[in-house]
Amino acid sequence: LEFERYWRARTSPTLAAPLRREIDPNDLRALLPHVVIVDFQAAPLQVRYRLIGTKVVEVSRVDFTGKRLEECDFQADDPDIWRQAYQRIADTAAPVFGRVDIPLDGENDRSVVEEFGIFPLSHDGSAIHQCIAIEDYGAPDPFIAPEKIRPMKVR
Repeated sequence: LEFERYWRARTSPTLAAPLRREIDPNDLRALLPHVVIVDFQAAPLQVRYRLIGTKVVEVSRVDFTGKRLEECDFQADDPDIWRQAYQRIADTAAPVFGRVDIPLDGENDRSVVEEFGIFPLSHDGSAIHQCIAIEDYGAPDPFIAPEKIRPMKVR
């Protein structure tokens, strides 16, 4: 991942994770539509979506900015993968990488592949306060319209 190299270049052995202020959106212009930023608390685990990139909104078919993790009904083959990924970050303070399939609406045998990396960030260098995720999507067919992707739901 391009972002992984960027994140690691800002990581110090003396910090829990790179400082949020070290991540410059101007450096990430091409990735911004694929970015998700969350406010994060490790114990008890709490995740609130602070910023959702336009490509993530397009694929999710809903802007879930401001929602908590437990308010989101992700339409992936493993909807619990997000809780598991954030729990792993809480346990290890290390990046997490994963892959899920998002079924097409009305077609359980075809899906869009989502690959992601979630990277912890700190405000003070001692604890994880936010995470930044990069999501990338691959369709089984390059001509699938976003409205064919099963939409996620929020409560």
